[in-house]
Amino acid sequence: MPGWAALAAGLIAGAYVPAATADEDPPERQDPGGAPALWRHEDWIAGLRHRSLEVRNPTAVIGAVFDRLPDEVRVGPTENYYYWQMTVGGRVLQGNLRLAVAGLPRGEVAFAYGEPTEFLDDTERAERLVVSGTLSAADGLQLERTDDFTVRVRWREKSVVFHLNRLAQELAPGFRMAPGDRFVQRTEDESGLRFYLLFNADRRYFFWVLDEADPVPESFRQLAPDVVMGRRTGFVFWIQEPLGGRKVLASVRRASLERNDYHDGPFDQLADMFVRGDGLRPYLEQAMPWLRGRVDPWGAITDSAPPRRVALTVHGTHDRPADALALVAAARLEQDPVGHLSRGGKPAAGGGPAEAESSGVDLRPGLKDRPRRP
Repeated sequence: MPGWAALAAGLIAGAYVPAATADEDPPERQDPGGAPALWRHEDWIAGLRHRSLEVRNPTAVIGAVFDRLPDEVRVGPTENYYYWQMTVGGRVLQGNLRLAVAGLPRGEVAFAYGEPTEFLDDTERAERLVVSGTLSAADGLQLERTDDFTVRVRWREKSVVFHLNRLAQELAPGFRMAPGDRFVQRTEDESGLRFYLLFNADRRYFFWVLDEADPVPESFRQLAPDVVMGRRTGFVFWIQEPLGGRKVLASVRRASLERNDYHDGPFDQLADMFVRGDGLRPYLEQAMPWLRGRVDPWGAITDSAPPRRVALTVHGTHDRPADALALVAAARLEQDPVGHLSRGGKPAAGGGPAEAESSGVDLRPGLKDRPRRP
């Protein structure tokens, strides 16, 4: 097992930095210094040659992940997904452990893992390995809440402390808001980028703006004087110079949405731990009037079976940078450019359930049990 142990240590284990207080950002959000992380090819190959782990046995796979976690880990994404990946038995697996807001009071931790799909044909894709489920007290799992953002998970003789993201829910000093803008949430995406979720109260739509309060873990290339694209994420931003140069998320790669990877946009990493009172509900009911009385503060549809959740994919998609540039060019001609971007260039919705797709607001599975791609 030495190859597997080395792989797990390199690909699964995380680093712990002492948790910040609830009103400050964790210190690791600044440059951590020291040497950058290194992923070794020999560990990757060693995992592919490993054969004793049964990948279709979720207890064995999640047990292997959990056993090799350090004693304390930090969960970055604000919907409390702890992502991992491994190579084993000739396969590449990506997955997550999730300490969902709804599951914590029930003592549950959800999990999902599966294989990538981009090299599979339709038949192979339908047969690919995808596994998901929930661990609870019935499986011997125990949860202890030290505070709202610290959870000790005990399972199979192993204890791991999960430090959830204490992301301050406030705008950076000097951040510029347009008339009618309302601050809704501050989130951290699995890409490592942070975003402000804003709502235009006059025209009733959501949109995302890049949070640049701390150094952004991305490098950009200029597509136009007022358009930049992330070299790593593929996110395209329109720069609003009259509002201090804030970067409105204009488009994400279509392939990333289809792959459900780390760069599919911030729609599925909302700040669930910080929802108070009515939360998202009044904004969603304004943006989608047909949801009035049918949505909870977290954006889950209360009369849907199976459970569904609103996905704030309020931006365009592109296959090539030229597609994103065309979207921004069309937006510039509109009376409300940000509204045009939030709809992905589609016409304004007509106001009924059948218009949900054209509203720029989609639906996603409420349990979010799909594996995530890096």
